[in-house]
Amino acid sequence: MLSGSQRQAVLARISTNRVLASAVQHAALDRLPGSPGLEQAASRIAARLEQVRGLEARAVSFPTGPERRYFSWVDQRRPFPELAELWLQEPDGGEILLCRRADNFACSMGAYRATEREGEVLDLVDVGFGTRPGDYRGHRMAGKVALASGHYFEAAMIEALASRRAEGLLCGPGGDTFDATRVVPRLLGDPELFGDHRAFGFNLSGRQYNRLAQRLAAGEAVKVRVAIRLAAGLGEAPGVTAALPGSDLDHQRVLLMVHLSRTDGPLAAAVLEELMRTLAALSVEGIIPPLRRRLELVALPDARATVAWMASHDGPEEAGLAALQLGLPSAVSAAKLALERPLAGTASFIGDQVEDHLRWAASVEGSFRTELPVSVRSARSGAANPTRPLHGRPKGIPTLWLRGREPAGAVRDTGAPHGPLHRLTAGLACAALDLCTLGEADLPRLISSGHLRAQGRLARRAWRLRQAARPELEQEERTSAAGRHLMWHADASMKEGLVREQEILESAARFMGSPGRHALRLAEVEESMQQTMSGLLASLQAELATGLETGPATPRRKALTALERRAEAVVPRCSFEGPLPTPHLLREAEGTHRSWLAHNAGALADQPVAEELVQWINGRRTLLEVFDLVRLDHPHADPKLLWRYLEALQSAGWVELEEDRRITEA
Repeated sequence: MLSGSQRQAVLARISTNRVLASAVQHAALDRLPGSPGLEQAASRIAARLEQVRGLEARAVSFPTGPERRYFSWVDQRRPFPELAELWLQEPDGGEILLCRRADNFACSMGAYRATEREGEVLDLVDVGFGTRPGDYRGHRMAGKVALASGHYFEAAMIEALASRRAEGLLCGPGGDTFDATRVVPRLLGDPELFGDHRAFGFNLSGRQYNRLAQRLAAGEAVKVRVAIRLAAGLGEAPGVTAALPGSDLDHQRVLLMVHLSRTDGPLAAAVLEELMRTLAALSVEGIIPPLRRRLELVALPDARATVAWMASHDGPEEAGLAALQLGLPSAVSAAKLALERPLAGTASFIGDQVEDHLRWAASVEGSFRTELPVSVRSARSGAANPTRPLHGRPKGIPTLWLRGREPAGAVRDTGAPHGPLHRLTAGLACAALDLCTLGEADLPRLISSGHLRAQGRLARRAWRLRQAARPELEQEERTSAAGRHLMWHADASMKEGLVREQEILESAARFMGSPGRHALRLAEVEESMQQTMSGLLASLQAELATGLETGPATPRRKALTALERRAEAVVPRCSFEGPLPTPHLLREAEGTHRSWLAHNAGALADQPVAEELVQWINGRRTLLEVFDLVRLDHPHADPKLLWRYLEALQSAGWVELEEDRRITEA
């Protein structure tokens, strides 16, 4: 593990000016898949890193489309609009330009056909939300463009383009924003979603949407001119890779990943670029220990390109041993960093290591000392989680997502060296170097450190359970059944917490490839944690019993509802490999399930869907047991909503919901 002088050497070598200069150069380029600007950005990053001694850097491209698969992921090729213009026709023959930026999703949401060079003039129809058949009453949409509010974008897209076969869709911000000038970027679904219909779409700001809606409400005939030109040869996803070779464990890769096309891509890519440059220079000079494992930077456009990159390897085992993924909107957001732990089903000690180095970097510079720039959270589920392609079944890459949280109204300062940005780069560099140099001799220290952290997390879990039970204890009228359920929930939560802490400790031994040699030490630590958990649980249950005035009682689950009794007779099984291909769910779901998913996208975003739900499905647990495990971390989880989501997965062929005949017959 790194010494204090080695960490100080990393901190002193980092140049924040170089980070900001690289970010400014990259931000001036286009950042969309298939655009020349993205290829140019990747080439520039590679050219800068190729000049650093000890680094192996190159610009790369990966085939995308149905011909490349990664487990169950099948990505459909999307044409890229090289030109996308939207003009409003005035009664006097003039035109008002609404949009001309094909290189920005904030304007063009995509197009699957081109127009004539001069464009096409089409009638505009206001369909309100555009999510129900009644919204289109009296309108024939063939040859017209639908104007919809974006409260439920997926539902409007399916109804207007797939069902009503409108030529295109203009979508306002809906309820997502109150800023009249802001555009909510949305993307058209996969081509197969619309069958043989080739549609297009544009995103509008609130001001643009209101202008068009008011004219239509006044009875005016509104026409728009659309000009679209599609780029050819769009089967490649450009990117850049750079590697510091390892020694005896060069086949094991520690990955640093960033999405270039995301809003926070330019600065995040510049931070990782400076990280690689610093470690390469210190390694050549012999200041830091030689790397045992290969450290590899992978900068790709988006999650689709990540899937293509992983498909280019022989399998997930060759893709990486661990991954750190960074997203940083601005230098200001480096002072408020959220370190989001892996999903509960992929326990890993890596989060503790990164957190230690980030906190160290925040404490050593007295002149820049501020609050500790890291908060630890659970990784969010849903389509916005960029780590999804790396979570595989049965084997995935332990991945940590570090996300800059920019305070509201913060001024983006890119003109001077920034203390938090300096500390963030140094902390990440030390964490990556540590992971690449860890050896078996370091395992006892990792186990001891993990033991202390585990006890702290178990204590915090007990405190949260106590806080959650307080509203129940303050009620004037309580039943013994409610008290026994509180005790049951505390018992289940503490035991599940102990299991997770044991898995985190064992992950350190698996990372070093020597779990058997330290089995005795791990068993001793696990026994100590068991005693800690038992003491915390006994204290918690005694406090609950006193507050409920019931005396000692046997923990018991509350009576099952009708839905829960039904869930007790269903055993879910997963029928897919690799990460859950959630981005393709809308395309793969059938009939009413597709419509339900589109209308409930907002509700599902607040639920622990995707990996957070599917990770507990092992073919043996009943659906009720899965719901109980999910609700330990997400008390707000809605079993009815989650069940419907699993039925949608079943219609896509990814999950099987089987009734256990032994339970139903009994």
